[in-house]
Amino acid sequence: MLFLALLSYLLLFPAICLILGVLWPEVSGMMLAVPTGIASLLLAAKLGRVAEIYAPGLKRPLRLLVRREGIRWLCALTVIAFAGAMVWQIAFHGRLHGWLPIAIAIPAVVVFGLNWIGIDLPIRGLEAETKPDLVNIPPPLEVPAQPDSPMSPEAAPPVAPSAPAPEAPLVAPPAGWALKPFHWSYKGTNYTTQLAMSEAEYQQRRQKPRVLDATAWPAEYVSQGISPEVRDLAAQLYRLGHPFGSQDEVAFVLAFVQQVITYRSEEGEYPRYPVETLWEGGGDCEDYSILGAAILLSMGYQVALLLLPRHAALGVAGADGLPGVYAEHEGVRYFYCEMTGESWRFGELPPDLRSESINVAPVPPPTLKIVRPARER
Repeated sequence: MLFLALLSYLLLFPAICLILGVLWPEVSGMMLAVPTGIASLLLAAKLGRVAEIYAPGLKRPLRLLVRREGIRWLCALTVIAFAGAMVWQIAFHGRLHGWLPIAIAIPAVVVFGLNWIGIDLPIRGLEAETKPDLVNIPPPLEVPAQPDSPMSPEAAPPVAPSAPAPEAPLVAPPAGWALKPFHWSYKGTNYTTQLAMSEAEYQQRRQKPRVLDATAWPAEYVSQGISPEVRDLAAQLYRLGHPFGSQDEVAFVLAFVQQVITYRSEEGEYPRYPVETLWEGGGDCEDYSILGAAILLSMGYQVALLLLPRHAALGVAGADGLPGVYAEHEGVRYFYCEMTGESWRFGELPPDLRSESINVAPVPPPTLKIVRPARER
C-alpha cells in the first residue's frame, strides 16, 4: 500500500500546490505535505475495495504493481521525483525553491527504505483470490444412455475442477458425437466447459423446415427446441452456485450466450434451434435470444421473446420494483435483455431502439412426453 500511496502523493501534491498557489498564495507548500500524505494513504487504502467492487479485472495488475519485488520501481521513481520537481519549479517560478524537492523526496526515500526492509501495509480487497482465476465446469456425472446413442456415462470424459481448461477433449467422443468447448468470462473470472453434442440431434433439427412467423418462435424453437444438450448445459450453469432467481444468475447466462456465440448477419429470417446455434457457434439476434430463452427456461425462469421491428431480444420475468426497461404482458413484467453484445446489462435498452415498439411473445412451458419405457434392471 505504501508504494501506491506514494504514487497518489506524487500526483496530488504538485497539483494541489499549483492550484492553491494561485488561489491562496500565503499557504506554504510544506504545510500541505502532511495532509496530502494522509489523503494519499486513505486513497490507497480504499483503492482495493473500489477495484474489487467496480473493476475486479484491475486487482491482479494492482497486486503486481505494489509487490515488494519491484524495488527498482521505487529507485527510478525517486530520481524521477527529484527531476520532475526541479523542472516544475523552473518552469513556473524561474528558480528552484527548497521545499518542493524535499517534500517530494522525503516520502519517496521513506517508502523506499520501508519496502527495502520488507515493511508494507496490505490493501484490503487486493488479496489473492482463494479460487483459481480459471473455473472448469465438469460435465454432468450422469448422461442418460439411449438405445440409439453410443454415448454412455462411462464415455463422458471427466474434467477435474482444478485442472486447466483443456483445449481439446481428454477422451475422443464416440462416432456421431462431438465435445464442444466453450469459454467465457463473468465479473473478471474466466470459465470453460465442454458439452457433449449429438450430430444426429443437430442434423435432425437442421433439416426441419423453418417457421417464419415470429409469434410461433417461442413454442417451436424455445419450448420444443429444448434438447438433451440444452438441459445438460443449463444444469452445468446452474451448478456454479449463483443465487437462484437472482439477476446475477440471469446475467451469468447472458454473458455465456453473448460471448460463446458469434454474430452473423443473414438475408431474411432463418431462426435456429438452440442445438443448431451451439453446434455452429453463430447466429443473429433471434438465434441468440432463442438460445438464452431455452437455457433460462430449462433453469426454471419465465421468459419471452421480445419482438421489435427488424430485431429480437430476450425478456425475463421479474418482480415489481426491479430497475430496468421492461414490457408488460398479461400482468407479467418481462425485462429487456439485449443478447447481441457483451456490454448490455439486464434491463438495459439500446438507445437506437428506445423509440421502437416491443411485442411480447411469451414462451409456453415445454410439453414433455415419455417416449421410452423403463429399462429392466
